[in-house]
Amino acid sequence: MTATEPINETARLAEAGPTVLYIEDALASIHLIRGILKRVQLPAGAAVRLMSAIQGNLGLEMARTHAPDLILLDLHLPDISGLEVLNQLKADARPASIPVVVLTADPVPGTQRQVCDAGALGCVSKPVDIPQFLETVSHILNETIV
Repeated sequence: MTATEPINETARLAEAGPTVLYIEDALASIHLIRGILKRVQLPAGAAVRLMSAIQGNLGLEMARTHAPDLILLDLHLPDISGLEVLNQLKADARPASIPVVVLTADPVPGTQRQVCDAGALGCVSKPVDIPQFLETVSHILNETIV
């Protein structure tokens, strides 16, 4: 781009939109959430950028390196448990303040309370209730870009 080219304000704001890191090993779930996140309502045409990690340790490293605005976390990962990922995130000064929402198909009673006690902002059951998920994510992301 040269100095005389007009700046596309919508494109610039979309680039400046919030980043979500989804730590999930099921590619179908990542694609589903990617599609749902396109429907998040953000001001001035900003768009959510999604990064994904299919292993807990990779997700931890990405959280530390990229400092996303929100982390979506599955509990059942191939290398370490999502609960361990959550504990490590909250114990590390760099990503400790990043809001985490757990997405899980775990039917065990008390799972939601356990992850919230460990520092998650919320817990969403799979299959995902799309309106509830959009409301939760929109609320969190709109707070981060204000």
